Amino acid sequence: MAIELFAIGSNTKVDMPDWSGRTFLVVEDTVSNKALIDTYLRRSGANLIFAYTGLEAVEAVQNEKNIELVLMDIRLPEMNGLTATRIIKQLRPDLPLIAQTAYAMDNDRKACLAAGCDGFLPKPYRKADLIKIIQNYLPNKPAQVI
Repeated sequence: MAIELFAIGSNTKVDMPDWSGRTFLVVEDTVSNKALIDTYLRRSGANLIFAYTGLEAVEAVQNEKNIELVLMDIRLPEMNGLTATRIIKQLRPDLPLIAQTAYAMDNDRKACLAAGCDGFLPKPYRKADLIKIIQNYLPNKPAQVI
């Protein structure tokens, strides 16, 4: 039986996928945004690895071969998300990488895609939007609805 959840501020129902055994890298420097993503994905069972900087993200991808998806903020300390994306895509070209950023203008989206991002999710976003875009990039391992 599917657990039906509602996105905040919306009447949209969201089925929470079972992503147990999957590992996502969340690159985010804002504590409140980290907490929100953790809250949104906690019931999915996914293992979340958090990186604070673009440099930490690159190191995580080098060291953690089980990462299946990256949620990348763009404005980061030390190394921005665009630079980190370019390096990560050189290391693992098939690793799905989704920009999740407050830079939401069309030229920002184009810059993210040009850097190698596979998807673009402007902030603020709803839980339903996050779940849907992740599902778009995990087609080879369909999620079970719990």
